[in-house]
Amino acid sequence: KAVLLRQGMWDKETKVIPFNRIQNVKLIQNPLHRAFGVARVELESAGSRKPEAILNVLRYADAVNLSELVQSQGRIVASVPATDGQPMPSAPLSGTLLLRMNLAELIRYGLVSNRGLIVLGAAVGGASQFMGDVWEFVLRRLLKGLDLTGQVDRFTHLSMPAMLMAALSVVMLVVVFVKLLSIVLALWTHYNFQLVEQPRRLQTERGLLSRWHDAIVKSRIQAFRIRETIWHRLLKRRTVDVDTLAGSESGTSEDGMPKAVSNHLLPVATPAQVAQIIEHLAPAIRIDGRQWEHVSMRNVWRQLAEWALIIVPVLCTTQIVAHFVEPARLFINTPLYWASLVMLVFVAVAQSWYNVRYAAFSLDAQSFGIRKGWISKTWHLAEIRRAQVVSIKRNPLDRRFGTASLVMDTPGASRGVLQMDYLPFERALDLRDTLLGAINRSVIRSE
Repeated sequence: KAVLLRQGMWDKETKVIPFNRIQNVKLIQNPLHRAFGVARVELESAGSRKPEAILNVLRYADAVNLSELVQSQGRIVASVPATDGQPMPSAPLSGTLLLRMNLAELIRYGLVSNRGLIVLGAAVGGASQFMGDVWEFVLRRLLKGLDLTGQVDRFTHLSMPAMLMAALSVVMLVVVFVKLLSIVLALWTHYNFQLVEQPRRLQTERGLLSRWHDAIVKSRIQAFRIRETIWHRLLKRRTVDVDTLAGSESGTSEDGMPKAVSNHLLPVATPAQVAQIIEHLAPAIRIDGRQWEHVSMRNVWRQLAEWALIIVPVLCTTQIVAHFVEPARLFINTPLYWASLVMLVFVAVAQSWYNVRYAAFSLDAQSFGIRKGWISKTWHLAEIRRAQVVSIKRNPLDRRFGTASLVMDTPGASRGVLQMDYLPFERALDLRDTLLGAINRSVIRSE
């Protein structure tokens, strides 16, 4: 039972790909594909970083039937009727619907994502790189029209409260523009997003004009990563990514070309939906009711020691530069310099305190999880049976403060390392032995 693929006119090539080697059949439809009722098909196999085979044009009905045939391991399935080349809308995904994003959720996804800032930065960088002369001309005309020199002069003559209000207004305008751009991108790439559970995989479909059909093989999911930024908390939403085995990073970009992709499971969902879906997919992992163990607040001093390794060299460098450079010497004698230095120290103290305050880990009989962050929070959870290596790391600061980092690595996942910092060295040893014992028991049960 295999897929037999023949291609080429002068140089002919024949490929035979067994069904049990194919991990995913990926369908991509750009507007032209959708107009003619065809699709681009990629066959991905286990362990491969690029598709084993690519069919650039295949009737959509045949593509869906091929996907169903591979999923059923060659058993006869109900076929999608052909349309004799007529345009055909995308058929709904078969399986159990886990999540569908409506317009309100798409707007929330745009608000919590930073894709607008990334696209804006890439556009500016690309314009300056490939259209240097044109970009320089446009920028010069823009600066001349805005009378930037005059604006700066007027700004510096404002009172301190007025300067703060003007700066805050500019920042707010930039944030609003970036968020509006992110919402547009969210509508473009995730319109009518739906996550469907099938017997062997999780299938997603999304896109406004172009449609992308992606899949994550359930058996290759190694860990779950839950993210919550300040925007997520304001909207009472969370984002979930999954770490998968090597080889699943190969994917398709939005222009239909192979590239590395992030494994988004839930672009945005409520905390209740996140807990329900993760516990459904991995019953060994509990989200609600986990017992979290915090680290000692004495680790604030360890964090401040890390900040000191940054602040002290910066301070010494500015003083040395000011000794030889007249403008720098004038700058360090202004209130702005000392205010910036005080602000940096305040940020270092606040971040150190909150990072240690919210750092915690959770270990039960079947799963291990860590929690980090205070402005942007991250939960990283994995089943113990997925672990491959458990180790302890210590840097010079760890040895000085008697701490260590516990690392649990899942096999092949590019981001699948769960690392818990600031643990007392003896506690890290105990946790390592406990995890190793649980891993050995899970291996014995699987055998």
